[in-house]
Amino acid sequence: MNDSSAVLAIELGPEWDDGLLSKLRIAVTQAGGTMKELSWGVGGSQEVTTYQIQLPGGSIEVKAETYMGLVIRGPSVLVQQLAAAAKASTN
Repeated sequence: MNDSSAVLAIELGPEWDDGLLSKLRIAVTQAGGTMKELSWGVGGSQEVTTYQIQLPGGSIEVKAETYMGLVIRGPSVLVQQLAAAAKASTN
């Protein structure tokens, strides 16, 4: 397996951080991508929202889940680039 096919998941922060989610959306747009909500649900005390990010280089899944945080998952290179861009915009 080479680095381009490796899958990586990174927790960006807490799931309730709307500001962080907005910064992620901005980073996606700046990278030439789109982000759309795929599903939302509640199970017991947990709420889960799933998003799909489509970038020129591939797709990334984002989940905002109670107790788990805001997690982005996909090809390692894309996830690292997007996480760095979203975190850089927090300053």
